[in-house]
Amino acid sequence: MNFETWKDSADFILDVSHWQADGEKSLIDWPAARALGVVATYVKASHGLSPSGAFQAHVEAASAAEIEVGAYHWLVWNEHPRDLIRSWVERKGGRLRHAI
Repeated sequence: MNFETWKDSADFILDVSHWQADGEKSLIDWPAARALGVVATYVKASHGLSPSGAFQAHVEAASAAEIEVGAYHWLVWNEHPRDLIRSWVERKGGRLRHAI
């Protein structure tokens, strides 16, 4: 089955991060994504204690295209869990359930 066969009967959720950005600018055409059936996105908010470069740009652009937004945090083994959670709470955004 190819995309053309099932695109009209499915909802899509994207996972995006700094890889889909140029610095602080989102490279995704969010209105076009919405038109193709994207209903939600999870945006990488941070990696360890470091913020993800384009988090806010992705959140604002996806929200403007009426796409539901959730955030995810990339845990790292060498940071204290308390510090990771504190960092995560400071950065989370959107209305979907958040993921770690």
